[in-house]
Amino acid sequence: MDTLLDTSSSDMNANRKISISKYRKKQAANDAQLLMNRIALLQKEEERARKKVDQTKERALEILAMREENERRTKEWMQAAAEEQQIREEIHKKNIKMEEKSRSIKKKQVDEVIRKKRHDVERIREEKQQLRKEMLHMKAMDVKRKQAMRREVRIRENEARRKREEEKRLHEQRVKEFYEARAREEEAEALRAEKLVKKLEKKEREWVEKLRAAQQVQETAFVDLESALARVNTSEHFPLHEPNTLSPNGRSRQCLSSSGSGNDMNKKKTKKKPSSS
Repeated sequence: MDTLLDTSSSDMNANRKISISKYRKKQAANDAQLLMNRIALLQKEEERARKKVDQTKERALEILAMREENERRTKEWMQAAAEEQQIREEIHKKNIKMEEKSRSIKKKQVDEVIRKKRHDVERIREEKQQLRKEMLHMKAMDVKRKQAMRREVRIRENEARRKREEEKRLHEQRVKEFYEARAREEEAEALRAEKLVKKLEKKEREWVEKLRAAQQVQETAFVDLESALARVNTSEHFPLHEPNTLSPNGRSRQCLSSSGSGNDMNKKKTKKKPSSS
C-alpha cells in the first residue's frame, strides 16, 4: 500500500516538473521574442538617428553656404548702396542747381502772371460793370414784357370768360327752347290722344247701344220662337223634353237659338268691320 502511494506521488512530481519546464520554456520564448522586437526597434531608431545626423550635417553645410552667399550679397549690396548714395548726392547737387534756376524762372513767371491777373482783374471789373448795366436793362425790358404779357393774358382770359358765358347762355337758351318745344309737342300729342280716347269712348257707347238693341231683338225672337214651338207641340200632341227647356235661361233654348244667334253675330261682325277700319 505504501509502495503504491510512493509511486503515485513520484508520478505527480514528474508531471509537475514537466508542466513547470513547459511554462518556463514558453515564458523564455516570449521573453526572447520581446527582446528581439525591442532590438529591431532599437536598430530602426539607430538608423533613423544616423539619417537625422546626416541630414543635420547636410543642413549645416547648406546653412554655411547660405551664410557665405548672404555675406557676399551683403558686401555687394553695401557697395551698390555706396555707389547709389554717391549718385544721389550728385543728383541732389544737380537738383539744387536746377531748383535755383527754376525758382528764378518761376519768380519771373509768377510776376508775369500777377501782372496779367491784375490786368485781367481790371478788365473783368469793367466787363462786370458793363454786364451789370446790361442785366439791369434786360431786367427792365423783361419786366415791361411780362407786364405786357400779363395784360394780354388778362385780356384773353376776360375774352375767353365772356365767350364761355355767352356760349353757356346760348346753350341754356337752346336747351330751354328745346324743352319748351318738346313740352308743346307732348301737350299736343296728349291733346290728340285725349281726343282720340273721347272719340273711341263715343264709338264704344254707340256700339254698346247697338249691341243692347240687337240683344233685345234677339230676346224678342227667342220668345216668339218658343211660343211658336209651344203651339206646334200642343197641336201635334208631342210633349216637350223637360219643363225647363223652354225657359229663357235653359239649355234647350241655347241649343235652339244657336243658329239664330250665330247669324246675328255674323251680321254684327260684318257691321263692325267698316267702322273699325
